[in-house]
Amino acid sequence: MRRAFLCLLLVAAAGHAQAQPPKREIAQTKREATTKRLTLKERAKPAVAPDNFVVLASATPTRSGTTFFYVGGERGLFATVRLDATKGKVAITRVRVVFEDGKSLIDDRRATLDDKRKTFVIDLGTPRTIDRIIVTTDTAIAGDYVIFGSPTTSVTVPRS
Repeated sequence: MRRAFLCLLLVAAAGHAQAQPPKREIAQTKREATTKRLTLKERAKPAVAPDNFVVLASATPTRSGTTFFYVGGERGLFATVRLDATKGKVAITRVRVVFEDGKSLIDDRRATLDDKRKTFVIDLGTPRTIDRIIVTTDTAIAGDYVIFGSPTTSVTVPRS
């Protein structure tokens, strides 16, 4: 009787083990069900510049904290720099614009960009060539922002 019970238990356990797929296949199936492959065109949605503006930096997440953007003199002269929130909230703590001649302009105005206020504009005065732009954001608030530049100072910024 004891021997029959052990044989029955062994056969039942072997049958159960064959019925389940290996753990590796289960993990692969779960991953395929929850993720989707994206092409480069689907991943990066290019920023569309407003009238009279040029895109200086594409969508950048705030989780980086301080980010350096190289612009370079070959991009031309700029009199206005504009930061737009593209996703979530963006808490700007400092923007530093370094010009080709080595001088810089530091804007310490704190601003939170969201659905009510989407833009942050910095007037540079006379049009000048920009070497780089350094943006410091609060990393605790998640969001993305884009940087635009305009060669003119008389820019009307639409309230969004």
